[in-house]
Amino acid sequence: MKRNIDMLALRSYILADKLGSFAKAASNLNCSPAALSFRIKKLEETLGTRLFHRNYHNLQLTTSGRNLLAEANLMLKAHDRLMNSAQQLEAQEIVKIGVPEDLTTNFFKDVMSNHSMSDKGINIELSMRLSRDLIDMANEEILHMAIATVPPEFFGGELLGSRDLFWVAAPDFEWEPDSPIPLALHPNRCIYRDLILSVLEASGTDFRIIFSAQGSMSVQAAVATGMVLTVIAEGMVPPELIRVPDAWNLPYLGKIDIRLFKNKSLTPLQLELASVLKSTFSASIKLP
Repeated sequence: MKRNIDMLALRSYILADKLGSFAKAASNLNCSPAALSFRIKKLEETLGTRLFHRNYHNLQLTTSGRNLLAEANLMLKAHDRLMNSAQQLEAQEIVKIGVPEDLTTNFFKDVMSNHSMSDKGINIELSMRLSRDLIDMANEEILHMAIATVPPEFFGGELLGSRDLFWVAAPDFEWEPDSPIPLALHPNRCIYRDLILSVLEASGTDFRIIFSAQGSMSVQAAVATGMVLTVIAEGMVPPELIRVPDAWNLPYLGKIDIRLFKNKSLTPLQLELASVLKSTFSASIKLP
């Protein structure tokens, strides 16, 4: 039959050998020498062997005690590591944050690198969705907070800043001004898509949607082929794409606002992170 080892008894055994005295080990462990001696006796019964020669002058390990000491130390260290890891996991506070994919670079560069929060025991769970979905998730308290891009006329949340919107293309893109603009866009419910189509329709500009994709990386990859245009906010244009020349006379797109949305039941630590999120993100965004 397998027998379980009492870790406190194991610690008593190791400490008694290290200090050379039951009395000193007992004092270190805040117990009486009699209690410590009893623990070690029970450990010896569990292991089926004596660990110490007991006399009034000094404390010595038996041959078995010496042979088992290394394994006992390894077991105790593994136990302590496990307990420390469990305590750290329990102490971590989960913060669920939503960020649109095109803002994740700013998030990691400006927020995740902020060392003032690195020792707070925060476990960040990041969701990347369309801005409308993120706002809904924050309002429904699925997320603790969300950063979203919205039109300037949108009310709600805290304004972090705004950015100009630009038409972008691959350097080798060619377009005849009298032909429809070939577009790569995000799917329905995307705020960018709605704004682009509204501007094009209001200006009477002919267009064709050639490609749609959920992720910004996919849209940008389509644009990089040199077959389509899209719209990207200031500061987010990847190096492989360029702003469309003003000489093409494409409709002016205006600005997009970036706002922080929080649910109403944040803990003090989550509120502190929201403050860090606001200050570090705002510093990287062009304010109106």
